[in-house]
Amino acid sequence: MKALVLCGGGVAGISWMLGIVEGLAGGGVELVEADQISGTSAGACVAAQIATGARAEAIELQRQTESAEIVVPFAIDEFLAAIDRARAEEPTEAAALVRIANMEPLGPHISEAERRAVIAARLPRQEWPERRLVINAIDAETGEWVRFDRDSGVSLLDAVTASTALPGIWAAATVNGRRYVDGGIRSLSNVDAAAGYDRVVILAPTEISDSVRSHIDAESAAIAPAKVHLISLSPASVEAIGDNPLDPIHRRPALEAGIAQAADDLAAVREFWA
Repeated sequence: MKALVLCGGGVAGISWMLGIVEGLAGGGVELVEADQISGTSAGACVAAQIATGARAEAIELQRQTESAEIVVPFAIDEFLAAIDRARAEEPTEAAALVRIANMEPLGPHISEAERRAVIAARLPRQEWPERRLVINAIDAETGEWVRFDRDSGVSLLDAVTASTALPGIWAAATVNGRRYVDGGIRSLSNVDAAAGYDRVVILAPTEISDSVRSHIDAESAAIAPAKVHLISLSPASVEAIGDNPLDPIHRRPALEAGIAQAADDLAAVREFWA
């Protein structure tokens, strides 16, 4: 049993992950054949795109100059400092997640409706697929990790909107009377959603620092005896994504960088996934 885990990484991260999936498919390795696909934040968009069979349409969107994306200033250092303060000052992880989830936007306020329209434009198909698809989010009132699927009574569009509602940038998503935010505030990967599977591929559109590596290694160890294969940004992909992964101007370069990187990763992934 195989699982594919797609991580957060902004608009450019969506493009890069689609590029990796497309490039590997061109070499005969179909990650979409996983028994479960799970996604967090940007990864939730890609998970929905490929699980619903809309990969080709989604890739075409990345190549278009115009988009429905909203570009806002993002002070990454200020955002990360707020995250660190919450984790240091709150008594429990759940309390820290509630505090983070309810951060005020650091930039201009974008309404829930405006943000939902952006996510709708990313998803060529918006019905839950038959295959197992999990979308990770956080309940803004309790800090609880929520795993949306086709049996949750939530539309796929609402689930992905919730998973991409990054505190400090976007408003929380209201779904069935409750407020949800980006599952990435709990974990970049939420790889524990793949517990019980034998082989797990993680696509992480980020540079793997020592702290990120430590976190992913710990999460991977928690789902042992599963074997985990991580694909992260190559130096060329880092350059293609640029300094602001939230800026859609980087979509096409990130897509092409992902496709090119897949050629280098193909042999190792084929051996692992077979």
